[in-house]
Amino acid sequence: METLKTLKQRLHELFDYHPDGYFIRRIAVGFSDPAGAIVLGSAHPKLPYLRAKVDGKDYYMHQLVYAWHHGIVPAMIDHEDRNKQNNRIGNLRPSNYAHNGNNRGATVRSTTGVKGVFVSGKRFVAQRAIKGKINYLGTFDTVEQAAAALEAFD
Repeated sequence: METLKTLKQRLHELFDYHPDGYFIRRIAVGFSDPAGAIVLGSAHPKLPYLRAKVDGKDYYMHQLVYAWHHGIVPAMIDHEDRNKQNNRIGNLRPSNYAHNGNNRGATVRSTTGVKGVFVSGKRFVAQRAIKGKINYLGTFDTVEQAAAALEAFD
């Protein structure tokens, strides 16, 4: 009787990990996926993530890379550099909604281009929201000074 394999064991059977964040197939799967083939993942039609199938089940590539190294798939994985297609293990970390939200950049509506900095008159205000509470960090003459205050706060 065959024992159930963990996801990590199965991934190690199927793939070798390349430090650039993709897999190299160890065994052939059908005619289209020969051993030695690079597995980059395919683009999700509506999200910026890459995805792949393992044993008929869909996964995001960052989940597979994380599981290949750590043996688990956390509820949420954050891409530290915010590049959703950079699946290098050093760029991936377990996260939660608050932490992941804090790692977002400025919105497209931002007039300063810096998250947490807005213009008030001719000066720049820095503030950071944490758990629904606004932390006012000050008013500054330049956007760089306001950004530095945010950096020091984090």
